[in-house]
Amino acid sequence: MPTESRELLAVGILGGKSRIGDRIETLLRRGRSFSPRASAKGVVASVIALCGLVLAGSLAPRWIAFAQQSPRPSFEVTSVKPLQRDKRTEPGRLRYSPQGIDFSNVPLSWVIGEAYGVAYDRVSSSDQRMRDTFFAPDGTAYFFDIAAKADHPVPKAQIRLMLQSLLADRFALVAHREPRVQQVYKLVAGKSGPKLQEAAAAGEPMCSFGPNGFVCQNVEMTRFTGMLSTLMDRPVLDATGLAGSYDFTLKFQGSQEGKAAVVEWLSSSIFADIEKQLGLRLEADKGAVDYLIVDHAEKPDAN
Repeated sequence: MPTESRELLAVGILGGKSRIGDRIETLLRRGRSFSPRASAKGVVASVIALCGLVLAGSLAPRWIAFAQQSPRPSFEVTSVKPLQRDKRTEPGRLRYSPQGIDFSNVPLSWVIGEAYGVAYDRVSSSDQRMRDTFFAPDGTAYFFDIAAKADHPVPKAQIRLMLQSLLADRFALVAHREPRVQQVYKLVAGKSGPKLQEAAAAGEPMCSFGPNGFVCQNVEMTRFTGMLSTLMDRPVLDATGLAGSYDFTLKFQGSQEGKAAVVEWLSSSIFADIEKQLGLRLEADKGAVDYLIVDHAEKPDAN
């Protein structure tokens, strides 16, 4: 597959969301008692003691819960390198292996989205300082090369937890989830069942969108719905129940060409095409959409 066709879709980095048409055009191109006789000194001491007991009692469950928390797993070796914008000669890449990650030429929102399983355009921040931290004065995002290895093979879910540790350690990332109930499309299995081919082997997830539609390899449904969300008029949520990674093509069936034809397909024909070609169905509904709000982050030291 040509390099330009393997570029992953990324829109809406740390806030800001362009119009659908603009995004398509670009593509086509996260106890004591008290006595009245007690001395004032004794009363003060008693009050302090009582307050201490109340405070200890209220915090005890939190201390216990904190003590019982398992430490978040971490990579054995990590490397984070800020990338100069004039050195960006290739599309962003995400490579996974049983022992780690190799991300090249990616903005921070990609890394956060991968770590927390949130669509890239749902990673945002209301703090202008966060934009200043990760955007150049001309509005373009800073990019990074990030490589990390575990000391033994681990499943992808574990790698995501390790990536969360990397973000906390290297970027001082503090973020919180914020579900918002809104109008959505839910991607569900069709009446005849999914028509998807499981990916032959673990590898780099790749999904491109162009004039011919979607071409996806080794892609999870959560990633595919994240891509659909950036192109359609409302968020798309994965309700297929499919947990694997798949290779598939969703062909553009429009009779016209150009951006206007693609916009029309995404608003009408794609519903029938998804069911016919993939054995899945888009249903209009209302649901809680998970957003990740960045409260704090810092530029990392390169190493």
